Amino acid sequence: MFRVNKKKMFVQPIRANNFFFYTSGKTCRSICSLDKKAMKNQKLGDKGENLAAKYLAEKGYEVLYRNYRYKKAEIDIIATNGTLLVFVEVKTRSGTGFGFPEAAITPKKVEMMQLAAEYFMEEEQLPENFLLRFDVVSIVVRGEKYEIEHIEDAIG
Repeated sequence: MFRVNKKKMFVQPIRANNFFFYTSGKTCRSICSLDKKAMKNQKLGDKGENLAAKYLAEKGYEVLYRNYRYKKAEIDIIATNGTLLVFVEVKTRSGTGFGFPEAAITPKKVEMMQLAAEYFMEEEQLPENFLLRFDVVSIVVRGEKYEIEHIEDAIG
């Protein structure tokens, strides 16, 4: 929903019952319903991140953060493996008809991940020569079955 503050003239979005609304005076109108495909994709992405975190934990990684954000940048998983700090991008697809999940990582995404990683290093006061790595976990989900590929040092 959008709230309009007539004194300051700004609009604030508010979501209610899967619809966005805005207000103008005493009327309230629906702008658009949330895209069902986007909601399905979000659920698939969440499922993939859960599977990836579980997979990494089973391989001996300690998951420190999930969905770490800095400004518009996001890192899906930050984990350690011994003395190595690992930043992980998780890509999940329901099939390979449009290519493998890892192919969806753009140069802009890499740049944003590196920005978030730099901020994380500063925030945690880690030395610049700390051992770190950027990995990708690629997941293809088919019903209740899934395939996981862990690509170490995928982003250099």
